[in-house]
Amino acid sequence: MNQRKIYILIIAILLGSLIIIEGRSFNVVNDIILRDSKSDVFKEIKVLKEENQNLRDELNELEKTLSRLSDQDLAVKTIQDEIDKYNKLSGDYAVYGPGISISIGGKITSPWMVDLINELFHAGAQAVSINGIRITNESSGFDTLPKGQIYLDGTILSPPYVFNGIGEAITLKNALNASGGIFDRIKATFGGISITLEQKDVLEMK
Repeated sequence: MNQRKIYILIIAILLGSLIIIEGRSFNVVNDIILRDSKSDVFKEIKVLKEENQNLRDELNELEKTLSRLSDQDLAVKTIQDEIDKYNKLSGDYAVYGPGISISIGGKITSPWMVDLINELFHAGAQAVSINGIRITNESSGFDTLPKGQIYLDGTILSPPYVFNGIGEAITLKNALNASGGIFDRIKATFGGISITLEQKDVLEMK
């Protein structure tokens, strides 16, 4: 082998070594870049997970807030309903609405009047009157006079006794007409008494 071929071989070997070294260096650098890229991706995934968790936490807080607001609204409505109920019982202002009118022909005693009024309120009546006298929390109650007349808030009541109840007419009617209910008991106690019930689209109590 002449001297020129030896030089070419040495140069080829050196070039090959350089290429191998550069290739290895490139792989190392590429590995580093890939590791950094993967690291960045993992960081991004972690951030997304954290953001998703934060969103879930915020959503949970919003749901809790909504629940509290709903509970508060319910509480406010309940209190307002109680206030309205008290105002209607107080008789401080006129009440209008659908309901029923009951006419009892014949004499009954005051305890039965009280029972009938209580039945109306228990069935959901918002306001009740008898012979035009509204029953409120200021009512003094029924008294029986020496001759058997029934006295209420300065007025002597005489038959027919007309009870008006403002509320859901069907509900009130069904409660009073129930088998063994107040109407059946009154009829069983007072023979020959008549009871009529009418549904009214609008009743007024002052």
